[in-house]
Amino acid sequence: MRALWALNAIGAAAPDWLLMRTRDSDEYVRSWAIRLLLDDPAKTSREAIARLIEMGRADPSPFVRLYLASALQRLPLDARRGLADALVRHAEDAGDHNLPLMLWYGIEPLVGAQPAAGIELALASEHRVVRQFIARRLAEDMEHNPGPLALLLRRTTGTGEGRPALFQDVLRGISDALRGLRKATPPATWAAFAAEAGRSDDPEIRDRVRDLSALFGDGRALDALRDTVADPKADAATRRSALKTLLDSRAENLAPLLKEISNDSALRVPAMAGLLQIGDPEAAALAVSRYEWLGLEERPVLLAALVTRPAAARALLDAVGGGKIPRTDLTPFHARQMASLDDPALTRRLTEVWGDVRPSDAGKRATMERLRKQLAPDRLKTADLPHGRQIFNQACASTGSGRASLDYLLENIVDPSAVVPADFWMSVVELKDGRTLNGVVAAKTDRTMTLQTMTEQVTVERADIKTIRESTLSLMPDGLIESLDEAQVRDLIAYLMSPRQVFLPKASAQTK
Repeated sequence: MRALWALNAIGAAAPDWLLMRTRDSDEYVRSWAIRLLLDDPAKTSREAIARLIEMGRADPSPFVRLYLASALQRLPLDARRGLADALVRHAEDAGDHNLPLMLWYGIEPLVGAQPAAGIELALASEHRVVRQFIARRLAEDMEHNPGPLALLLRRTTGTGEGRPALFQDVLRGISDALRGLRKATPPATWAAFAAEAGRSDDPEIRDRVRDLSALFGDGRALDALRDTVADPKADAATRRSALKTLLDSRAENLAPLLKEISNDSALRVPAMAGLLQIGDPEAAALAVSRYEWLGLEERPVLLAALVTRPAAARALLDAVGGGKIPRTDLTPFHARQMASLDDPALTRRLTEVWGDVRPSDAGKRATMERLRKQLAPDRLKTADLPHGRQIFNQACASTGSGRASLDYLLENIVDPSAVVPADFWMSVVELKDGRTLNGVVAAKTDRTMTLQTMTEQVTVERADIKTIRESTLSLMPDGLIESLDEAQVRDLIAYLMSPRQVFLPKASAQTK
């Protein structure tokens, strides 16, 4: 290997000579010969491309095939299809951690530029990730270029019995591409595809067909979703998924169904959150009255929904002020979300009930100095790490590298907005339906935007956005540390500094 590198460095490794090295018995020599052959992609010969395709079909080494997959990105688009077709047929590589993704990175531009080639690769592929991502890529272009997705569905129809996984992957890709949309025009071949897929024995396939049919405006699919949600004997996860689809599609007259299932222990929280989402006038009062009956893991979800609308936030603060909801259940995230609603009266009420949203710089410095003294090594040794993980999951699951340093943790928890890269600035998104969401923009498409909030990822249509305000603040709010008692701070910091993961504590709270 050193000789190979040295020859290449002095310009003595001619392309023909490197081509011969691709037949070496050592897989590392073959792999590096591939890499060096493509140092200047513009000078890659037809003979070299033909040899790469031959290796893609026949080379026994997964290490070499990984180098071949990486080489795709250095080849002209017209030269990628042959090599990609050879590589996607290796079923033994489907479970590899890197190879399927490396393949996708190499063929994604090809799928966009030559959809027909992408369809052939999807049908030939033994890599499920590749099939799913090709379907997603074609579905992302469906509004402007519906033909390729319709062709993929037509080519897939008729293969259901023999390749149920292909149906799964195509449906997953389409679902990912259309997430967040309320309505979409179905591909011309959807009806025939859905009819076959809907007869599958696989519940995931049937559920995805039903959900997509609802998105495509099929009234029968919407009725089926309502029936699933209302059926107490149905699987709880299936019911929650059906409810989410109904909410995402903004199905008409949902309030009666949501109120009916708000007494169902499996669906009460998503039902009440759904009522808040659609702006039902009775939603806030219902949520506040049922709050004390919720388990500890359910409460944050409902609180996150309550703080998205001014009227609901006022009801929440009144309940906190009246002692019906513990003040300690409100985190700095909830406080900042309410402050972002730009309602002066609400902000004053927030200050009265909860406190200032952002402490002064002097106060932060004093807090960090106090905690440095408080969190001595002998004190941290007594920490309850599982409890620390639970606090982390509930309040601040956004710390990154550098966690072994106490100073790093204190600076980023006490003053998280001191240094924030632009990619992690928080956005305040006001929706046309009256809700306001705070989060970091995680993804964008021509039609949707995905926000990472403190509790979940939310995808919304751009057409539903009224305004977007960017801030230089971190998603992690100021004041988090002040909302914890001394033992909680010790457990949280010790958990974050631990080099090993720990189990969560066993649930102690019983849901009423």
